[in-house]
Amino acid sequence: MANMATTTTNDLIRQMLEELCSIGIFSTDEVLDAVLSAPNLSVSQNPKTDAQRILLLRPEQLGRIRQLIIDSKILDSPELFREFLDSPKFGQFVTPKDLTRIMVAMIVPQASERLCDPACGSGGLLVEASNYLRRQSANSTVGTEPKLFGFDINRVMVSIAEKNLTINNTRPFAINHYDALSRNMVKDEFDVILMDPPMGGKIDLLSLDPLLKEICDTKRLELLFLALALRMLKPGGRAAVVVPDNVLTASTSAHRQIRQSLVEDNRLFAIVYLPVGLFPGTMVQANVLFFEKRGYTDDVFLYSLRKATLKTHNHETTGRFDDPEWHELLEKWAQWKNRQGDFSDRSQSAFYVTRKDVAEKEYGLSFDTYRIKENKAVPTEQPEAILEGLREMEAQITDNYRKLEYFFRSQLSQ
Repeated sequence: MANMATTTTNDLIRQMLEELCSIGIFSTDEVLDAVLSAPNLSVSQNPKTDAQRILLLRPEQLGRIRQLIIDSKILDSPELFREFLDSPKFGQFVTPKDLTRIMVAMIVPQASERLCDPACGSGGLLVEASNYLRRQSANSTVGTEPKLFGFDINRVMVSIAEKNLTINNTRPFAINHYDALSRNMVKDEFDVILMDPPMGGKIDLLSLDPLLKEICDTKRLELLFLALALRMLKPGGRAAVVVPDNVLTASTSAHRQIRQSLVEDNRLFAIVYLPVGLFPGTMVQANVLFFEKRGYTDDVFLYSLRKATLKTHNHETTGRFDDPEWHELLEKWAQWKNRQGDFSDRSQSAFYVTRKDVAEKEYGLSFDTYRIKENKAVPTEQPEAILEGLREMEAQITDNYRKLEYFFRSQLSQ
């Protein structure tokens, strides 16, 4: 579930209901009927708008209408469902489409591989992976055994992910209501991990799988999900994981520990730096880490989309790029993989750094840590030309002074 670490299930239901009412899938009466069907429950005030009604719902009331979402006609209408997924308020629970394309295209999943999103939310990354495989192998036979797997801790999101994959005609899949960080964690199972996990927040250590602490001893979710990806991957498996800036820059021992593990014990091969506002409804500054569970890092390809412009609707970002810059990213990535072109100039938006470079910076991974700002040459003139210019200015000032003097003298003589 993208970018919503601190969002509770009840917060999610409130926001989903608000959006479902705003696009006409539910009416206010349907929501109130579901709430008032329970004895001793009522809306104590008289709100004027759907949004106000929903905000007044108490946790016990929200629990009664969770099934209303799951059983609603949204799950029977592909058109309504897609409208819901594309709506601005729900956008914060969905990985932006352009970002899913970048992640899948750079990780290059294969039809024979087992692919998982351990925090799948609405299933957008799994849908894009399926679409990518369909484009790459249009004539290949699709078996009945699931190759796409998704987990989510929220039952409502599990239902939405299942519907999303169904209406998009994906390959066989399995979506499970499951806490991927729990003590019965899946290990060494998958060839590919694609994940846009919750950012920020902490977890109760009592429920955490102790194997994760061997990689990174922390309560912070964004670090634990990175450790989870490493645990869930088979040896040689690949991952693309969205992380907030603090994962790349924070100086705590846990942050440094996970970065050092990615560089020294695995192969970190690319980082893409995303623009602020890409995730609708937030100002999160995020990045994507691409790595393999093997060996150690040699060179890391860095690409900054920080200055890319985003499409807007009613003055809000839509989670889509407004220019072809992300296409340029994929072109540069293809050149880098084929060792074509020069990526040594660190004043550009794309360049590489070595494992030694990263170690010398104490495993900091910020783009600005390695970028060299381009010094634009300031045009200079010869001293003779400068003096000539000053003489011309002085002559002009003298001429203007004489004109003013003549004007005032003529006025006084009248």
